[in-house]
Amino acid sequence: MKRETLAELVARTIMEFEKREAQLQQALQVQQPKENKPKRRKSKAA
Repeated sequence: MKRETLAELVARTIMEFEKREAQLQQALQVQQPKENKPKRRKSKAA
């Protein structure tokens, strides 16, 4: 079993963090247009 060096561990952690950050940004962009159109939701509920 190959042991990971500290540099490899840090690099992998940063890459995973950036990937998660990008997914979060995409999720926020998807949610924002829905919040701007509350009329459609109200008409369905009524």
